[in-house]
Amino acid sequence: MSNFTVISDDEAVELRKLREFYNEVRNLATEHDVIENDTSGIAVVYPSRLGVALSKVNPHWYHSDKVS
Repeated sequence: MSNFTVISDDEAVELRKLREFYNEVRNLATEHDVIENDTSGIAVVYPSRLGVALSKVNPHWYHSDKVS
């Protein structure tokens, strides 16, 4: 049994962007910054770094109410 689905060129571009976004977020999570506090460090990915990755999928991501 095979599952064959044809996607549009726009969907193919979006899928590529989302795969790249996933890889960037994965890298940001493993190469996170650390906020020091009294007891230990806290892992953090700053919005400015995440925003760069989001902008590659949708340059106006901060205006989006929903996923299109």
